[in-house]
Amino acid sequence: MAKRGNVGKSFLENVKDGIQKKIKKIMKTWCITPMVPIYANQDYEIPAFSQSTWYNELSRTEKENQLIDQSVESERYHFAFTDDYRSIMVWDREKNCVLSFGMESMGGDNVCYKGIRLTERMESGKCSDSLYLNQMDVLDGAGNDWVDAARMKLSLAACRKLESVVEEATAFAKRIYVFMLDEFYQNNDIRNLTNDIDAMANRIYQKKEISLKEIWTEGCELKKKYWGMPERWNHKMLTRKTLPYFLIVKMLDKSIKLWDPEAGMEEVQHIFCLADQLIKRWKMDWNGMHGESFPQPDFDQQMRTLLQHFLQIAGIGFSYVAFEKVKFDDNEKNTLFEYKNLITQKSFQFYQKAFPFCSQWKFTKDMYQCVEESAISGLIRWRPEFRNRVPDSIRWKYCLPNSALDKVFVEWRAEHCFSNVKPLEIFLRFSGIPEIVLDIPGENCPIGEKEKKVWRKFCTESYLNWKLFYRIRPLSEAAKDMLNKETIVLRRPFTTYISELFPVFHRMSLVSMDERRMEFSIHNSNTHGVQIDSQTKKRIFKEFWKEVERSHDPKGYVAMIGMEEYPMLGIENAEEQYHAQIGMLAKYPEIPLWDYGAGIKAFMDQFIGCPIDEKSQEIIDRIINSEGGKAVIHYIAVYRKKTGDDVKEEKIETQYREFLKDLIYCWADGRCTFG
Repeated sequence: MAKRGNVGKSFLENVKDGIQKKIKKIMKTWCITPMVPIYANQDYEIPAFSQSTWYNELSRTEKENQLIDQSVESERYHFAFTDDYRSIMVWDREKNCVLSFGMESMGGDNVCYKGIRLTERMESGKCSDSLYLNQMDVLDGAGNDWVDAARMKLSLAACRKLESVVEEATAFAKRIYVFMLDEFYQNNDIRNLTNDIDAMANRIYQKKEISLKEIWTEGCELKKKYWGMPERWNHKMLTRKTLPYFLIVKMLDKSIKLWDPEAGMEEVQHIFCLADQLIKRWKMDWNGMHGESFPQPDFDQQMRTLLQHFLQIAGIGFSYVAFEKVKFDDNEKNTLFEYKNLITQKSFQFYQKAFPFCSQWKFTKDMYQCVEESAISGLIRWRPEFRNRVPDSIRWKYCLPNSALDKVFVEWRAEHCFSNVKPLEIFLRFSGIPEIVLDIPGENCPIGEKEKKVWRKFCTESYLNWKLFYRIRPLSEAAKDMLNKETIVLRRPFTTYISELFPVFHRMSLVSMDERRMEFSIHNSNTHGVQIDSQTKKRIFKEFWKEVERSHDPKGYVAMIGMEEYPMLGIENAEEQYHAQIGMLAKYPEIPLWDYGAGIKAFMDQFIGCPIDEKSQEIIDRIINSEGGKAVIHYIAVYRKKTGDDVKEEKIETQYREFLKDLIYCWADGRCTFG
């Protein structure tokens, strides 16, 4: 450490330059948040040596979020957001740890002990899918209490201790975001601004002849009304003219939200034309007064992203129009070819007509393909038989955010303060509202009134209420009031599209399933068995045996879903899993089996062709009396005792025999003789 004046020597003072560079590189890698400043020959170029580069927000009083400080009182935690609100720093004063969560994962080792990085990585708590643990620093305690003998990793005991710290901090950070959104939605400025934008969106939708000049005037008026116009602002600079552009993007998005695709593309073609004119004017303003704030490659890419958003929405509309025009029959290949040809032709014609500027601008000339890709994706979503024939682009991510504004100039908006009013700042800076809201239903997260209010508000104002998504309207209507219910029912067929729109389902517990529907517990109340009708049960057993037939790995385990019919056998599983019959990740109990898949196959193969009525009892007895059979019965009994349900092994064995009888008779169908 460097000392002031001429007292002592500077760190690395007498070390050669080449060695100095290597030492600095190593220190920069491992020295993350030093407790005291470190200067190497007065080298100030490495910030990590002289300051905490991860948690600065916690010491900057201006970064304390005044919007929700009055709503959150915590003796344990202190928190602060980053400029774009996409990261939050949490100081756990009780456990003396500081954590940095973000909406993008940075990967790599992320655990430090008193500023020194360890070769360790920890993940954020299971209660959140939107927040990633990017950095964690243990600030207190003796080294032997935390670091292993090799002085490189956390000890096993320390890992277990920190897992609960991270889980609790994740739940707190997630709740802070919900509180922030609750205050945001309640704010009068935000409410009035939203109403003004909605009113203008209605005018745009209804008035086909409206001009961009008229909309621009309205955008400038809203800017003046809510943000004010200080004289020091230079309105000739694009940085100051960008705010009306942001507001107009919101207006156009909201106007498209009113579109009923059954009315045809002509109903909204004028809105797409306005989007084209907006991009043209934005580009012209950049040419005349961009300064140093907007490098050309970055600006052009923002315009491309904005255009892509509107073209993807147009593609969704095309998917409905073309779907009605193409007659689908059993000849899938020809039908798909016919559909693709129609979409390609219509997409190009639409792009030329609705986007005269963008269709000629060299940087966006080829983007009519975005319409085509989105429309074909729309067919795939509703026609699962085509899923493997066409590249599957996830179209929901283009429409899920409230606006295209969530996608463009994100970093630039984070660096510019438009207002001292926190809600208006969040309106412009924070692009993570959908991720946070869809993250609300989750494990270990209590759902209070604030969570319910934020959920309902989002479901009403976001994509769930768009007429574009009328085919999932029954599900979206149920979703709005979801948090007030114990369960939610999904009607089949359940497609990947639905699970992507509602990513919360994988954290929920499956309650019941039949040919027509699936029911999930909203509040994660686990059961010992899923309610399943006889036909679905038979199909699950058949799928099980198909997987067993494909088993070649001697340690490959084949799972069996727990059923209400066998309540003693189901073991609750804390981790979500994929199940073919559900078609998605979800939580469900399992019935533990006596052997791995390959072992079960080898055992059952010796009975192929036998009269099953005569052999079934022998098969069951051999399984129950085998080493694996005895172990699984004992395992279930021990588990039942731990969960407060002390059941004798004899009763468990009786029910396991019933389960094996049903399972074996399903296997025998087509392989053995009956009667």
